[in-house]
Amino acid sequence: MAAGLKIGRVARGFAAFLLAAVLLYAPLGATVAAVEEEFDLDVVFVIDNSGSMINSDPKRLALTASNLFIDMCEDSDSRIGYVMFTEKITAYQPLTDITNFSEELKKAISATRYPADGYTDTALGLEKGYELLKLDSLDGKSDRKPVIILLSDGNTYLEGGGRTTAQSLAALEDIKQKFAAENVPVYTIGFNYSGELDVAAMASIAEATGAMAQEAKTADELPTVLRRIYGELTGSKSVGYPAIIATGEAQSVKIPINNESVYKATITIMSDNPVADVSLSDPGGAVYDGSDTSGTLTVNSDPGGKYTLLTLYHPERGDWTLTFTGTKDDVVSIDLLSVYDLKLVFDPPVTAYNKTDLSWHLEDPDGRQVTDAPLLSEMTVTLHANADTVNGEFQPGQTSASFALPPGDYEAYLTMGSGDIVRTSNVRTFTVPAGTPVSLRDASVDTKELRLITIFKNKAEFSLDELVKYVDYNRRLNVNFVHGDWSDYEDLTYDAVDEEVLVTALKSGASEAEIVVEGSDGSRVTIFLAVNITSGLWLVAGFALLLLVAAAAVFVILTRRKPFLDSPMKSVQIQMNLPDEDIGNTPPEAALRLKHVKAKMTLKQLIDYNGGDIALLYGNAFEKLDWFADRTIFATKKINELEITIPANNRYSVVVNGGRKLASDTTQRLRRDGGIRISVVSEANMDDAYEIIFGKEDLFGDVSDGGFVSGAGKNTDFNAPAGDGFDF
Repeated sequence: MAAGLKIGRVARGFAAFLLAAVLLYAPLGATVAAVEEEFDLDVVFVIDNSGSMINSDPKRLALTASNLFIDMCEDSDSRIGYVMFTEKITAYQPLTDITNFSEELKKAISATRYPADGYTDTALGLEKGYELLKLDSLDGKSDRKPVIILLSDGNTYLEGGGRTTAQSLAALEDIKQKFAAENVPVYTIGFNYSGELDVAAMASIAEATGAMAQEAKTADELPTVLRRIYGELTGSKSVGYPAIIATGEAQSVKIPINNESVYKATITIMSDNPVADVSLSDPGGAVYDGSDTSGTLTVNSDPGGKYTLLTLYHPERGDWTLTFTGTKDDVVSIDLLSVYDLKLVFDPPVTAYNKTDLSWHLEDPDGRQVTDAPLLSEMTVTLHANADTVNGEFQPGQTSASFALPPGDYEAYLTMGSGDIVRTSNVRTFTVPAGTPVSLRDASVDTKELRLITIFKNKAEFSLDELVKYVDYNRRLNVNFVHGDWSDYEDLTYDAVDEEVLVTALKSGASEAEIVVEGSDGSRVTIFLAVNITSGLWLVAGFALLLLVAAAAVFVILTRRKPFLDSPMKSVQIQMNLPDEDIGNTPPEAALRLKHVKAKMTLKQLIDYNGGDIALLYGNAFEKLDWFADRTIFATKKINELEITIPANNRYSVVVNGGRKLASDTTQRLRRDGGIRISVVSEANMDDAYEIIFGKEDLFGDVSDGGFVSGAGKNTDFNAPAGDGFDF
């Protein structure tokens, strides 16, 4: 391994550890079983070590980013190499496995210092990175994914030395094409602390090789940048959390693990100063920290103290709790990267002419089928058949579907995506057989009947599916209407998109149209359309007649003499006899009209409501009995029944229908043919007596009888108007 190591000013300390590694070649830390090959990478960091990086990256975040990515690759068979460059190569390391040497790689990278001088030849650094991949990864030398990660401010500039700036930029175009030809993505991370990042140059390099260009100004942005790159390379799912201001005391953050199929979850804690007392609690409350030996949690950190990376293996689904203590007022950023060790398996298809049934499933590393419903519901699975043609998608959460594929031979595969999780399935080859595209659904039924009405329902449609069995889904039917007398009665058109026959009535009558449906293979069926069309003019005439009859009925109802409609009993008769001295002022009997159905009114309100002479005469008559007028309540309950509440009074004796003195307010019911007689006598003056009668004229006969006190009014005849006392 040491043969490929070129020692520069920034890497002298690395030689000693490499020599010891060659001699001992022993694991320097705990190892974890490798996961699927999709997580195995050959990564070469190409790190700008020129003088401009002193301003662009004063906190040496490029070095922190490289170390953090190494820790993200833990437990895989990934290899890491690096190239340090200015206008020359200052140090490089060939691809080295991280299973045994991750800590040594991180320490060597962290030892780098940006010099005060030195120009930038970006093409030179990338050329060396290409050389390292070509040496030990490309041309079938490795099954790992080859990747370049360029960390720079993007400013190519040369003055003197081996080649000019223009020559370097020309060489940059050539090396980009080499990476593109070898399908090696070059991810770029631009450091822009000074605001002098050449964004366009970095983006051009990434885009030419099918990768992403990222930008970082502060340490808290690094986890986001790296999880995007790692997620795209490995199909992992990432999420960031809002930054936290450290208090100098223990703080906690909820970390939800939403799926039970997570192979590992890496949690990055980034801050200017190292955090302490880091631990994780599972949903059940069990606590894990750096001393854990169960294999549930491993903890890695940056040699420079910029980050702490916690890796959970097969975490329990639910809310985990991250606890840490940060330096007071430090900005702490937390990111979660969920790695799914899943294989997308394309099951053997079941083919027929009319449909092809396809299904898929997910498997874990042990070959067990994954049935994690929340995870499956997030997946978008797409079918690709014959030269990457997209032939359709499965519904979210569905692992099987039917597709309409034309007859022929297929070589197909599936792709699956959900955010950062991307998978490609195995390839399946199958044949869709030929068949008969067109036939009658029921050989005994070949006619569709429709009934239309001109003016009103003069249009209709019907689907060919109702009569014709059509299984050549990917090709349109050829539909023809055989001309005949039917064209005098209706107009027929065919909607090829919805596969519907549209019918428009022209005139009344009956007709039968002949329709020929032809399939893609020349097979054909004939169906018939029987249409019965009724004239809408007769309906118009009948409707107009009904309107005339209805209008006449309404006119009769509105103009005929009718009783009051706003009261169940229409009206109630009232007669009042006054004390001797007021005989001359006794009001005549009157019919009081009630207000409306189920209304409640006091006697005073009833008098006021009737207005005119009635209101004046009875208003005066009840001046001395204002309490009686205010508290006597009329309530309509039924069509021919009225409730009257009669008040008691401690200064007057109140007797109803010759009974006993009322001790409290009482309710009486007055029917259509009934009546109520009330006597009211002052306790202080027996001559101050009144008779009030509600009801029919002949109910009581002589009103001086029936329990009225002596000295009652002399006007004892109750003379109602002619009629039944309820009509006006």
